[in-house]
Amino acid sequence: MAIGVVAIVVLIRLWRGLRQINEYAPYIAALFTGTVLFLTMVYYRNEPRFLTPLVEPLTSFFPTKARQEQDLERLRRSRE
Repeated sequence: MAIGVVAIVVLIRLWRGLRQINEYAPYIAALFTGTVLFLTMVYYRNEPRFLTPLVEPLTSFFPTKARQEQDLERLRRSRE
């Protein structure tokens, strides 16, 4: 619980610090962080169960770890 409280305090201080730089800076940082987290969920396929219907169609557009490993294995076999 203490870690959660510390995380909230750090987030609030970070938000206020970014707000002093520029009015839109905290929103840009939040959008960037959310995008990175979402693409990481798509790559590793470790999304929460309720997001699976949203992530499933995106796996055809974005790379996944399983597809990447299949492509690497196919390349290795073709070299032999």
